[in-house]
Amino acid sequence: MIGVIYLLLATILGRLLFEWLLSAGFNRCLAKDFNGDLPRVPRAVVIWPASFVLGTLVLTWFIYALGCFWETDAQPLYRANRFGLIVLVLSLLVVFIRARETVAACFFRPPKFKGHYIPWVLTFSLLTGSTALMWQTLHIATNHQLVVGLSVFSDFGPHLAVIRSFSHGKNFPTEYPHFPTGHARYHFMFQFLSGNLEYLGLPLDWAFNLPSILSFTSCLLLLYALAVLLTGSRLAGVLSILFFFFRSSLAWWDLLIHTKPAEWFSYIVTNDTFLGNTEHEEWGLWSQNIYVNQRHLAFALCLLWLTVVLVLPYIREGLSVVRNRATNGFWKNFFLSKAAWWPAEGFRVFIALGIFLGLAAFWNGAVVIGALLLLFGLTFWSRARLGFGVLALFSLVLAFAQNRLFLGPSALAIQPHIEIGFLAAFPHDVHNIVVYYFSLLGLLPFAVIGALILLRKQGGLALSALATVFVLPTVLATTVQFTPDIAINHKYVFLSIVLFNIIAAGGVACLWSRRNALARSVAVAATFCLTATGAIDLVTLIHRNASERALIVDLQDPLLVWAERNTRANEVFLTDWYSLHPILLSGRRIFYGWPYYAWGAGYDVRTREEIVKAIYGGTDPETVRSLLRENGLRYIIIDAGNREQKLYKLNETLLRSLFPVVFSNRDLVVLRTDTP
Repeated sequence: MIGVIYLLLATILGRLLFEWLLSAGFNRCLAKDFNGDLPRVPRAVVIWPASFVLGTLVLTWFIYALGCFWETDAQPLYRANRFGLIVLVLSLLVVFIRARETVAACFFRPPKFKGHYIPWVLTFSLLTGSTALMWQTLHIATNHQLVVGLSVFSDFGPHLAVIRSFSHGKNFPTEYPHFPTGHARYHFMFQFLSGNLEYLGLPLDWAFNLPSILSFTSCLLLLYALAVLLTGSRLAGVLSILFFFFRSSLAWWDLLIHTKPAEWFSYIVTNDTFLGNTEHEEWGLWSQNIYVNQRHLAFALCLLWLTVVLVLPYIREGLSVVRNRATNGFWKNFFLSKAAWWPAEGFRVFIALGIFLGLAAFWNGAVVIGALLLLFGLTFWSRARLGFGVLALFSLVLAFAQNRLFLGPSALAIQPHIEIGFLAAFPHDVHNIVVYYFSLLGLLPFAVIGALILLRKQGGLALSALATVFVLPTVLATTVQFTPDIAINHKYVFLSIVLFNIIAAGGVACLWSRRNALARSVAVAATFCLTATGAIDLVTLIHRNASERALIVDLQDPLLVWAERNTRANEVFLTDWYSLHPILLSGRRIFYGWPYYAWGAGYDVRTREEIVKAIYGGTDPETVRSLLRENGLRYIIIDAGNREQKLYKLNETLLRSLFPVVFSNRDLVVLRTDTP
């Protein structure tokens, strides 16, 4: 219950922050949409999703900072939450007493339903759909069985381990549970939020699913608002969500070609393999699986959509100068005037957005990088360009401050270098890159071109200018590699796809509005082609996450219970290559978990692998003791994975002769070393 109160208090805080810091920019945004008409977006569709995200962002950082302050305490989260929530409640009471009119305007003004029924139906539908998705992929069944869907269990290995390292362990200073080094290269703040909610009393599934549901719903509502403001069409807003959820690809066409017509239906309703011919599509890299697998993505996207929404007036004003470029003084007005660089309303909104976006760096760093790149491109078309510079400056300062805090003064979470081609086939030439994106995106590029032609009389110039910016994240993904795993760049391509979907949605909505049979038939056909693969993906996702195929972890596993009762909260275990395991769900850390996680985050896995081999396969007692002592390893787990490991030949006899068995369960034993 306290966890739910935490989220309610966070939303109240966020509503006040929005009113104080961003309401002026939002009022300018609601004065005109991108076509200069009165926007058809109800205020609540932006305000309440933004309030949830902003309040949760700030409050969670506040609680985390307090936990770091009391890191030497036996239970830092207890003191952090007690002090932090008391301070928040008292502060809110003071605000409610001293600013009653502001509070009344924020919380007691009834929402306007007249003429805006679509967003409310949409909100209910999104909450229902996201709840079903999140709960199918993670829930606690009877007898304390944690059910983890087949399509998500790999990524949930690190996610759940980080959550439990806070709720059942003591992860201050924060480390990666699969590869503890004293630093955190992994963006973990959403997992800290979930861990803190579990610590405050929510069951593990509620602690992870509830903020995921609220984040995903908020993300789609803000995307709806952005689409309506850009296109002037509520239908385009709904279609943008549809295209967000059901991707465009040629995969459905390939399926029709290579499957007999009589087998189409049976194949689709039974298929459990994600469609696609490009690399890693079998992971569900572009399907709905990304939303249930990477729960932190939607939360960061909310901040990106909100930022773009609030800077739209400046972009609209800049593009209006371009539209009227035939008049005298174009170059002066566009580049040399005061309005071209200096925001007339001051820098408050830009500073606030810069702070909020910068605070998201360890919620999802890729989204922050993509946001800054998009803002860089939008600056060219905008007025008040110095405001954009201030926004970027605050974001970068906060991002680098977090990098220094979590990685140390000399390390970077990313190591960018030129790498042409992304996931295209070798050789990475222009032909293969074009073929890759054509296969991946399907009809979408053609739908965007068609939409720009259709909308040329309705702000077509503005949308064409924005298209030159929307492509930038894909250009970045295709030319720069940030981490050892190039596949992680898919988030940048994803950003471009979502934004181009808005333009495509505007074109389809324009066709539908013409009210003739041919135009509407084309609109229906285009919608089908843009969503067919995504619809099949959804069926696949449901099949893959059927309960009978799920990974089951007993939350009362004997090893988990023993570790919590008999070991320190920040203990590190030497184990086999565990991914999702009871010892990690006890909140403890393992010296060398599944290597892909650490390798993808940029850790030095080779050195640690050699240490593990030297201990498990060691023949010299003093060398084994020395390695255990140097790496702070108090416990060694030996199980079937070690005995069958091909990297080394387990010397179980030596280890058992050196260290006592303190726990055993079937074929698993735990040895306690003499490391202090």
